[in-house]
Amino acid sequence: MKHLRHILLATTILGSAEAAAAAEAFGDASPVRPGSVEVVKPTPGEKVALKQREVFVKERFIEVFGAEAVDELGVDWEILGDVTVSFEHSQKRHGTHRIKQFMKLQARYHSGKETFERLNYTLSTVLTAQEMVHLARLEDHARIYFQSKYSSATVKFSPKLDGVQLGSIARVELDGGEVKKYYIKIHSNGLASERSSTAGVLNPIELLVYKVLAGFGLGSETHFFGRDESNFYIATLDASAEGRFEEYSKVDRKNRATTAPVWGALSTTLVEDDRANEDNTEAVERVIAEDPLAQSFIHQMSLLDVLARLMVLTDLQTNGGNFGFIYNDTGLPTLKVIDFRLAEVTRAEEYEFTESRFGGFLRGNGFFRYASADEAVCYALRNRPKALRVAETLKVFETQLLEWEEKIEQAKRETIEALITAKLSTIEMERLGKELETHTEILKGSFAMFERLLREYK
Repeated sequence: MKHLRHILLATTILGSAEAAAAAEAFGDASPVRPGSVEVVKPTPGEKVALKQREVFVKERFIEVFGAEAVDELGVDWEILGDVTVSFEHSQKRHGTHRIKQFMKLQARYHSGKETFERLNYTLSTVLTAQEMVHLARLEDHARIYFQSKYSSATVKFSPKLDGVQLGSIARVELDGGEVKKYYIKIHSNGLASERSSTAGVLNPIELLVYKVLAGFGLGSETHFFGRDESNFYIATLDASAEGRFEEYSKVDRKNRATTAPVWGALSTTLVEDDRANEDNTEAVERVIAEDPLAQSFIHQMSLLDVLARLMVLTDLQTNGGNFGFIYNDTGLPTLKVIDFRLAEVTRAEEYEFTESRFGGFLRGNGFFRYASADEAVCYALRNRPKALRVAETLKVFETQLLEWEEKIEQAKRETIEALITAKLSTIEMERLGKELETHTEILKGSFAMFERLLREYK
């Protein structure tokens, strides 16, 4: 019988009456007989499909909101209640997302009403069950990956408390007792815990950026693994593995105790009025010339600015929660990037660094809105005289980015190796490989263009 497994699952989870209803829906006689119920252990995904069948009943929603409002939702209730269709099916995910958004809107008018609250609660159980399946899958893949990489390692997980992407924290204990802490998340186009109804295709540029940042010393050790584009994961080593790490968001511009360890003497020289700092350039530059900590801060922020412009990253240097500094007793604080976003583009050419974008760099803005940043970032990347910012950025190319072409090629090789290890399909690998090759050439061209324009600037 084609649907026997699903009928037996319904018997196990929902009871004999529900199983008989399922059999009738499938057009089969019920296999359920007194004393002859076979217990079939459902997979986690099958449990979710059964839960969807129980909750997504159109009449329940009509009872609360009326037929007209429910009809306007435009969801396929038959698909939502079909236990033979995976809960990950695109139509089910679309329908679930539509219902979730609908319930959020209706909460304005029905919050507190018993029928609404009961329905909303049952919906939340479905959403939680769906997310738990994906989370369990992520953790299973992570455990397999790290135990294959580190023999005899034990892997334990704890919740990731923030961010919209599905994720977890893994503590990997090695043979000698050393513990490595990794933050694991699904790729940026993958299933999000809050914002999307479908999982998008894997963007290899995101993976390449992680490897480029690590190659230049700004990113942490990074690992990629998974089974397909929808279930592909990124694990980054906790930044504190290299020393005491403090997010830049902890720097309070009104509290010198937090600004001085990062800005150095700039913390007592700069004021909140950016125009005043610009008018006081000579005095500010004298302070910078005498303070290695202030010099280091400006240089490292210039490095961050360069890489964000060249790789078209957003939500980075203007978001103090996505970068910070590592503090060791042996030297100056070291910049570390812990997260970023790729700008949304529709054509590969939009990643190219152009003379127009160089003009944005000279203005100290482009699409980064440094005018709204704190006074130290704003001075370093916007209000400082153009000639000094150009000189600082050229210094970045001549020190940190000295071997940029080799670093980019190495990042590409490591990304391809990770994709091969994940054993993605031939079709997936062909697309990802082509996009990586195209973007690598664009990125090398952008680095060359930026460096040339810096050297030609007068």
